Amino acid sequence: MTVAAIAATAALLTTAACGTGTTTDEGKGTDKDPAAGTTAGTLTDTRWTIRTLTVADTPHRAPEGTHLTFDDKAQVSGNYGCNDFQARTDLKGGVLTLKDATSTETACTSLDFEERLARTLGTGGLTVTREKDTLRLTTSKGDHVELTRAKAEEPAPLVGTRWTVTTLTDGTTSASLPAGTEGKAHLTIAKDGRASGNLGCNRFSATATIGDDGTLTLGTPAMTRMMCAPAAMRTEKALLRLFDGKKITYELTGDSLTLTAPDGKGATATGTPRARP
Repeated sequence: MTVAAIAATAALLTTAACGTGTTTDEGKGTDKDPAAGTTAGTLTDTRWTIRTLTVADTPHRAPEGTHLTFDDKAQVSGNYGCNDFQARTDLKGGVLTLKDATSTETACTSLDFEERLARTLGTGGLTVTREKDTLRLTTSKGDHVELTRAKAEEPAPLVGTRWTVTTLTDGTTSASLPAGTEGKAHLTIAKDGRASGNLGCNRFSATATIGDDGTLTLGTPAMTRMMCAPAAMRTEKALLRLFDGKKITYELTGDSLTLTAPDGKGATATGTPRARP
C-alpha cells in the first residue's frame, strides 16, 4: 500500500470523526442521533478502537491495535493495525480537510484490511453516528466502520520502563526505522537519574533530568565506539539529536512515548514496564 493511499485513508478517518463537530448546540441531542450533541471536543484525548469494517454487507474484523486518537489541536494519530499515521484537519462549513498527512510504510504480512479501508473511505461524504461510546462512519452506499471508545489506560511510567524506539519523527513526518535496525534502539531511565540503552549501534549512558513541565534533559552520552551498518549509524545519528543537554519534550500515552527536540525532530517508542536499567 502506498503512502498516498494510507494518507488518504487517514484523511478520511479524520474527516469522519472530527466531522461530528458540526452541531451548534454542544452537549445536546440524543445518544443515537447522528452527530447530535457530538463535537470535536468530545472525541479528544480518547483512544477510539476500530472494531470492524463492513463492505457490501460483509464485515471484516480490524487487526488488533487499530485505533484513532484525536487531540485538541485539530490533529489525529493512530494505527491501521500495521502502519501508524498522523495528520492535521480543518473544518469549514461542515467540510473537513486533511493537511500534512504522514504515515509509516511498514511491510506487514497482509495489508488487505488497510486497502479495503482506503477504498471504502475514499468515497468521502461519511455520515457520523455516535451512540454513547460507539462511533459509526457510513458511506453513501451503506458501507461503514465501527469504532468504540477504548478503556482508559494508565500510561507506562517514564522511569523504569524499557522504551524501544519504533519511529523517527520530524515535525508532522514519521518514518519507520531502517530495515534490520528494528528493536535495537532502546532507552531506560533509572530512579537514580541515569539513562542507558542502545542508539541502534552503540550502547550509551547519560544523565537524565525530568522537569515538572513535561520536559526531559539528557546529558552528553558516554558511548561505545563500534562501527555498524550505514542504516544503524543513521538511526544513531538521528537519536543523538535528543542529547547534549537539550530540553526535549516528552508525552506518554498508554505504552507509547514521544520525544521531541526543540528543532521538531525526535522519536516515538513503545514501552515495556519494570525493565531493568
